Amino acid sequence: MSEEQQVIEKVIVPNPEGYTLVKYSYLVVGMSYSIGGILFLPFAEFVLKGGDGSCLVDKWLWWPLFFVFFLLGGVIGHKLTEAKVNIKLSERGLEQTRLSGSRFVPEYRFIPWCEMKRFHLFGRNNSVDFLICTKEGSNFRISMPPVRIFERQKVNDVVFNTFRVDFKHVAMEHGVFPAFY
Repeated sequence: MSEEQQVIEKVIVPNPEGYTLVKYSYLVVGMSYSIGGILFLPFAEFVLKGGDGSCLVDKWLWWPLFFVFFLLGGVIGHKLTEAKVNIKLSERGLEQTRLSGSRFVPEYRFIPWCEMKRFHLFGRNNSVDFLICTKEGSNFRISMPPVRIFERQKVNDVVFNTFRVDFKHVAMEHGVFPAFY
């Protein structure tokens, strides 16, 4: 067997121990960016202006300070919602176990193959998400931040992409197909 075929076989065979990755609550992270930007307004009003209403800082510095508050809100949102999870693909379905991190992610979740309607490998809007639509209950989502702040995200992306490929093959064997819209 050629080396190329061996690489393809390794990618198609799902990881029996599961895929350990860090996921986020995209909604909370997005709101954190906005809250960081909004918190800049009282900071600008009370700290940057003097008692007589004169500006203590030049106007050209306002936009960089706003950007710093915006990013600070996003970093806080990432840290509040990040959770390290292990996802396993089995003959029964998909199992997610929270290893550490945010309470936004349930400690254990199991979705049988028969409960899955369809999946979106790149979210509904071709972003950095992964979504499984279920027949009953809440949908299963893995969200990754569009802006990579931390170095470990590069390793996380490799694991996440491997999971996507493996999930697609296993899900289609069990009658769950991707949504094409």
